[in-house]
This record gives sequence, C-alpha cells and structure tokens, in this order.
Amino acid sequence: MKKLGIILSSIGGLILVISFGTDTAPEGTHNIGLMQEQMMLFSFGALLLLIGAVVGAVGQALTRMEAAGLLPPAGVTAKPHQSQLK
Repeated sequence: MKKLGIILSSIGGLILVISFGTDTAPEGTHNIGLMQEQMMLFSFGALLLLIGAVVGAVGQALTRMEAAGLLPPAGVTAKPHQSQLK
C-alpha cells in the first residue's frame, strides 16, 4: 500500500506542476475555458496527492502494526477462538 500511495502522490504532484505551468492567456487576454481547465487539473492533482498520502499513511500504519505483532502476517488467517468452534 505504501508503494501505491507513493505512486498516486507522485502522479498528483506531476499534475499539480503541469497545472501551475498552464498558460491561460495565450492571446493576451485570459480565456475562461483555459482557466477552467487549469482549475480542474489543479483540483484533480490535489485530490490524487491527498489520496496518495492517506493510502501511504494507512500502509505504513498497517506495516508497523504487523511488525509489532498486533496483526497476523500478510496472507495468514487467524485461528478461530475455542468459543467460536462450538
């Protein structure tokens, strides 16, 4: 999950950089359509960056919980308790 978070954050950051570099006044006057496109790119990039940060943080927390023994290792199912077997 950490790698997925890093990938999403990287893509979001790249989209943010692209949105900052978008020219909204190629003819000298601002074009409302280009401004809207820049705003949408910025919003999408920020959303991806935020989602990537959350996914990465959850992945980091799960890894630490697994290392501390609070969770079973990945791919291992917990054995049922004796009271659940009846």
